[in-house]
Amino acid sequence: MRSLLKITFVLLLVTVASRALAAPSIGTMPIKLHFPIESDSLKKSARLVQTRLHAEGLDQIEVVAVRYLHNYQRSLRKGHYGIYLAAPHYTAWALKEHNFAPIFRLAEPLKYVIAAHRSNPRVFEINDLDNERVCAQTPLNLDYLLVNRAFDKPLHSADIVSVRSVRQEMLEADSPCVGFAISDHYFKEMARQRPGRFIRLQQSKVYNNYALIAHPEIPAAMLGKLRSVLVKDTLRKALKPLFSQFANRTDLIEAKREDYPASYLQPLVAYWGD
Repeated sequence: MRSLLKITFVLLLVTVASRALAAPSIGTMPIKLHFPIESDSLKKSARLVQTRLHAEGLDQIEVVAVRYLHNYQRSLRKGHYGIYLAAPHYTAWALKEHNFAPIFRLAEPLKYVIAAHRSNPRVFEINDLDNERVCAQTPLNLDYLLVNRAFDKPLHSADIVSVRSVRQEMLEADSPCVGFAISDHYFKEMARQRPGRFIRLQQSKVYNNYALIAHPEIPAAMLGKLRSVLVKDTLRKALKPLFSQFANRTDLIEAKREDYPASYLQPLVAYWGD
């Protein structure tokens, strides 16, 4: 019996040891750089960023163009290894909950607008969207989370319709939506393209814009090299289409922890927990 127990114990140790050897350490894993993208056309820009980073010697970095957000959001919620271009509420979450390091942020502030067609005779103010359909991006993007927080009366709420492109819905004659939640910089773009067609019903608070944030176990030397590369002209040009989703000006400035206070993550608390 003792011999059998000894053999079992040895086999258990061998199994545990072999599994430990087989599991890759964080130091040997590629560093995924996640860019959320609004359209498939931006995959080309993501590939160009990958090429430019490798040309600068950052072969460990693997650029990921995120078309569908579920896994991206889950990774931020859980604090998975990698670098992320993240919205202000996700950034605040990752910094507070997982001690991520801020790298750069887009210098232009970010805010959202709830708009409607000027030709709609039933809509004059935000409360007119009570029980109406409002197009927004997928949960849990900020525009989606802010729709029902925009109403003056707490019992009012909208029927939020998640769409891939709010801008496209605004141009569709048969869109199911009466209202549209969209970033201010896209709203201004739409207003230039279709003067007088839309009215602004409500706008959100002003946030510091999307930021590049890094997992705390990514080596400081790697982040230092990445910082120096991202401000080069070749990278700035490659990144511009990706950053233009969130700002008209695509220049980067240093991001600090205090730029993303705990108040930014409050819209997430009901979904991700405190």
